Amino acid sequence: MKTIELSGGWLLRLDSGDEFIECLKLFANSNKVKFAAIMSGVGMIERARMGFFCIPKNDYDIFNLDNGPYDLSSMSGNISQLDDQPWPHVHIVTNKIGGQTYSGHVLNAICYITVEIFIVDYSNSKIVRTKTSNFPASRLDNV
Repeated sequence: MKTIELSGGWLLRLDSGDEFIECLKLFANSNKVKFAAIMSGVGMIERARMGFFCIPKNDYDIFNLDNGPYDLSSMSGNISQLDDQPWPHVHIVTNKIGGQTYSGHVLNAICYITVEIFIVDYSNSKIVRTKTSNFPASRLDNV
């Protein structure tokens, strides 16, 4: 992973074999990012473990994207803090040759060739990720 500082944010370039979520956590720790928006991401992925949030079980239904490569058409999300640790919340839209499209929440994904991610820093805000009893999932809030 290579980090390039921009005015108000960063460009992250992931290289073959880099894992998205681990790279985003490492990036957030290294740059003291408390809250940031993932504005866009494009490139290619080799494989991914994805999820669709199932409210009754308060967890993800999992599906895997294997036998890549896949074109990464879109990435969005944010990086927040949960229990003082970076928490990347990432969604992607990706497709195979011929146009078959897959999308969802990224649990992990492996870069193929390169992925370019643009991140805008909002660390001066008081936004954190919280868990609320009797409410599925976690959500952003201000403190």
